[in-house]
Amino acid sequence: MAKDRARKRMRGAGAVALAAALLPAGGAGAAAQTHPPSPRPAHTQPRTYAQQQTHAQREAHAGPRGAAPHGHPHGSQRLEISAQFAPPHAFVFPQAITYDRAFVPAASAISVTQRRVGRGTDVGVALHRMRPGHTFGVDVHTKPCADGRGDSGPRYQHRVDPVQPSADPAYANPRNEVRLDMRTDRRGAARRSVHRDWRFRKGAARSVVLHEHATGTGAGTEAGTGTGAGNGADRAGDRVACFTVPFAGGS
Repeated sequence: MAKDRARKRMRGAGAVALAAALLPAGGAGAAAQTHPPSPRPAHTQPRTYAQQQTHAQREAHAGPRGAAPHGHPHGSQRLEISAQFAPPHAFVFPQAITYDRAFVPAASAISVTQRRVGRGTDVGVALHRMRPGHTFGVDVHTKPCADGRGDSGPRYQHRVDPVQPSADPAYANPRNEVRLDMRTDRRGAARRSVHRDWRFRKGAARSVVLHEHATGTGAGTEAGTGTGAGNGADRAGDRVACFTVPFAGGS
């Protein structure tokens, strides 16, 4: 009898152990938990031209966080934008257009920076893979680039000449405009920046134009619209390339 009772106790203990092994963690009352798979991160899509402009404008108006650097009471704001040149008849209309590939080959590149510090403006331009050993006239214009060489409008002027095209050296001069003439090295690269003690008017500075040679001086008429070299106050030859830039303006 005692042996029979011992066998029954052993069988009961084995059944309890087997049931415990089959139950999920957390006890008899715990239910199995399932977790949905983590969502995959969305693929980053390349920005369209309009999105690039919007991003650049936001960056220009956002400025740095925290106190203004260098102790300037009016703060410091910065824009940086780059592109590769392509002909105007490309499948997707380019932001940077080459009108003359002998000077500005397809796939050459340009970078533009703008920094508003205090009441003034710094503008910088860097060129890459251009025609080596060549001096370009480089300046800011009033309209975006388009199919035609002259569609980017006249040079931006802080004090606007009431007579256009501008020919009066009182208006058509480096202090009243943003000129960054530069000579490329043997690799076709060049870089220059300038400072002006004023800011662009909002929406009035829209592009950087490359001319076939450096800007001249003296009385004359504006050139560089594709109709000849011209002469005088802002003589710089034909426009060989154009880069649409959403310069920040206003106070």
